[in-house]
Amino acid sequence: QYFGDINDYRKYGLLRCFVEVGFALGVCWMLTPNGTSNDGQKTRYLQQPSQWRGFDPELFDFLSSCVMNSARAVRHLEDSALLSNTRYCSDLLGDDAASRAILIRSALRSLSPSDLLFFDPDNGLEVKSAAYGSRGSSKYIYWDEVQQAWKTGASLLIFQHFNREPRLALVERLSAELARRTSSPLVASIHTAHVIFLFACQSRHRGAFESARELIAHRWTGQATVDIQHTAY
Repeated sequence: QYFGDINDYRKYGLLRCFVEVGFALGVCWMLTPNGTSNDGQKTRYLQQPSQWRGFDPELFDFLSSCVMNSARAVRHLEDSALLSNTRYCSDLLGDDAASRAILIRSALRSLSPSDLLFFDPDNGLEVKSAAYGSRGSSKYIYWDEVQQAWKTGASLLIFQHFNREPRLALVERLSAELARRTSSPLVASIHTAHVIFLFACQSRHRGAFESARELIAHRWTGQATVDIQHTAY
């Protein structure tokens, strides 16, 4: 439903930057069944190649072809060569706590060893109104799961929608909690127009992260900004 929209273009473009500088990537899609809303219709950018194609021409052409041919599913990205040295977990995630716990444990095993684990929940990090295992909980990643992922030794990248909370306050709050939960020496946020990505860096990946940061700044000028939120260096 969302595949190929403007948020996907930026998201996959950022992942390509991390892969290009040497990160072995593990992707946990955290897929949920399609909803009944009109979300995922932000594809008008594909009709404006002069404005958008230049950020990542290869990715733009791929997504344009997918949307044009109604091939809107992450498996098409997995089958392409756009993300090299990448492993995927594409299982559907439900609300049931027991089956969810099994899926996350299995995902972490299958995605190991990875330098960077990317989690792509529908909404982002847990909220008080959606307790673990409750209805709608599949739209979130929970802090206990973040800590499990961190213990694998990988750096982490987490998708986060903006909500009604002021953006700066949201980023500062979640970044501080991510630093506390992981004891990461460096936590960063990658800002785009509609969503952010929170990054927790393992010590050994500091150099690769700086290379990714430079590449993102060069390739995605005006579309993505990387800010250091917490650092112990």
